Amino acid sequence: MSDTSMMRLLITDPLHPVVECTVWPLKARYRDGLAVFGVSAVAGAVPPPSLDGLFVCPSLDDPRFVPALAELIRRYRIEIVLPWTDAEALVISRHVSELAAAGARAACPPAALVELACDKWMTLQRLVELSVPVPATFLVRSAVELVDAAAELGYPKRPLMVKPRGLAGGRGVWSIRAAVDLTCTTPRPRLPLEAMHTAVSIMDGPVELLVQEEVAGADISIDVLAVDGKIAGQAARTRAAVLDGLCVQGTVQPSWPELDQTVERVMSGLRWSHLANMQVIADPTTGTVTVYEINGRAAGSLGVGSHAGVDLLAAALDYTRTGVPPATPLRVAAPVGFRRYWQDQTWPL
Repeated sequence: MSDTSMMRLLITDPLHPVVECTVWPLKARYRDGLAVFGVSAVAGAVPPPSLDGLFVCPSLDDPRFVPALAELIRRYRIEIVLPWTDAEALVISRHVSELAAAGARAACPPAALVELACDKWMTLQRLVELSVPVPATFLVRSAVELVDAAAELGYPKRPLMVKPRGLAGGRGVWSIRAAVDLTCTTPRPRLPLEAMHTAVSIMDGPVELLVQEEVAGADISIDVLAVDGKIAGQAARTRAAVLDGLCVQGTVQPSWPELDQTVERVMSGLRWSHLANMQVIADPTTGTVTVYEINGRAAGSLGVGSHAGVDLLAAALDYTRTGVPPATPLRVAAPVGFRRYWQDQTWPL
């Protein structure tokens, strides 16, 4: 394949540990038709083996970030920019015109959808309007409000979840229980309410936390590609083991009617376009699917989905490039188990 027809992809935050196992399936699919580059604010970082190049760029909160990204796009003829984190998707979705002027498209939803997904409280309010089941939730701004909300939700008889309002990315999420085994850190760290009260009391700056009931059932992540609210592909993944918010063991599995109905209601109600990652709890006894979070970006589970025959990331890149979604919605046909390993959370300097 000639260089002019080669897709040139730029990934933000390429030192993230799941990027490597996500990029390799892409390279296998496109063979010599894909070049993957990354940008990092870390000078001297060693690029993961899957990357064809790693460029130093100002940090995301630096006003020079977008101009520097645009310059890299022009210089290296980048065609698509793929944001990897919530924060990067937020910045990039707000500057698609500058990136387009430089010659690249952004592989992420429109800014309004990314902004909604990054505000976990507003996401839940919008889902309630769509009659989508969500956990009972309070927004708290102090340790006193935390205790009051916990009582309203039935603590200590009922376990709770506490998470930041925005940009959590699976991190900073705590399970609050009266009976605690502090050696248990998976799938989430566990604390008694008293310890969380102390932690909130000494936090610097404004506090905005969601306090939720912990819904019983299977914790499932669904990767979705949608176009104007219509589903172009999806893959559900159960999580058997989690490390620092990242799933390291689980199963990619076929969907079922209740899950399909929930995904369709959310995507159509929000008129979602491009990639999304939905976090839900499925109750095996009632069939109820409760949505507790949506991420408006590529998720780290996309790589494992490709092993189950559903390469949503490739489909999303093709859609970004051509504007044409898959002719037939992509679905998982049979369950496929997976394990993922990495030595550290970043590549060594």
